[in-house]
Amino acid sequence: MTELESKIKDALAPLLGMMLSAATTAGNLRSFYFGKLRRNAEGSLNNDFADFALRVGCPWRIEGRGMIVVGSGDFYDRASNNDDPGWKPGKPWGTRQNELLEMLLGGTDPDTGVIVNTTDRLIVEAISADHFGGVSFSLSGGYRLVVFPSATQQIDWLFDPPSDRVGFMVQGGDFVAIPPTQKAEVG
Repeated sequence: MTELESKIKDALAPLLGMMLSAATTAGNLRSFYFGKLRRNAEGSLNNDFADFALRVGCPWRIEGRGMIVVGSGDFYDRASNNDDPGWKPGKPWGTRQNELLEMLLGGTDPDTGVIVNTTDRLIVEAISADHFGGVSFSLSGGYRLVVFPSATQQIDWLFDPPSDRVGFMVQGGDFVAIPPTQKAEVG
């Protein structure tokens, strides 16, 4: 195991046993959230609605049942129920990616539009990393989230733990720690 693989596995270890609980998007940047969802007194999701976030800017996919269930490339395809004549590939709404994630996770929060996991599956059972900064999460129910960097300089993915803990990003195959005081600058 390389030093990079070891650092990634150690940093992501807190996710073991946690559920992939939600997913959001900002442009083509997909964020996956892990841990218990937190709601405010009115029942809406808080801004920091889960314990951990994995923000992915490089290619990714969720595999299951011997096939690709959903992936980063689905962001550019129209959802089957999207009849909006103004929709164009690259719009963050009405995408096949959101449609497939909603089907996999089970629902959408009515107040925020966040895709939420309403099932009892997708719990992180194992984590592996490769020497390019890629990571694979084995999930309960026979699924796997695979993140695979494909560029030399872009931020491939960012691990965002609670605000008082050090996060990190993988950028061009390098592991970069992000102290709590710098998180707002990067995220």
